[in-house]
Amino acid sequence: MKHLKFIWAFIGLIAILYIAILLFIRLKSPNNTEYKIYNSWRENYVIQKNKHESFVNTSNKKSHPVALSEGQGYGLYLTAKAGTKGWAKQKEYDNLLNYYLAHREYLGVKHNQSTYLMQWRQYQKNKKWSSDANSATDGDLFIAFSLTQSKKAWPKRAKFYQKVEHKLANDILTYEYNKETKTLTVGDWATKNHLIII
Repeated sequence: MKHLKFIWAFIGLIAILYIAILLFIRLKSPNNTEYKIYNSWRENYVIQKNKHESFVNTSNKKSHPVALSEGQGYGLYLTAKAGTKGWAKQKEYDNLLNYYLAHREYLGVKHNQSTYLMQWRQYQKNKKWSSDANSATDGDLFIAFSLTQSKKAWPKRAKFYQKVEHKLANDILTYEYNKETKTLTVGDWATKNHLIII
């Protein structure tokens, strides 16, 4: 009889361990999948331009890279979100941020009025980098939202991220917002003269 009780106790213990392992795997699996997807994205789309700058390649060709402000904003957001989980380093985020800061939009007749909006596209032409003027609001919004996330991921640098976020938000409201319709425009170039009638 003692032998039978021991067998049932052993079977019960095995069943409990089996269920515990399945629950652990089930709970851990989404995290592992997200981590793998993030790393795959980073390896395939983030290009280091120089020691302090990197950008998100939106062309799917490493030989002819193209950076778009919405791609940069998306990359900044993903990296900040990964940073909150301990998957991304602050330097990775800062390199993406430095690229954005190096490609800010300039306004005015002489293009000498600096803003915190990002120029919407950079690409290589004749082995030289070109940057297209004008901004794209969706990219600027993603960049601003990433700055909110980055403060959670790297609190020691939160004051700097907050300062950039405030300046960007002010410029979005100044140059990418229509006060008459109380809506965001598609970019700083979208004025009354550029209305599209459908």
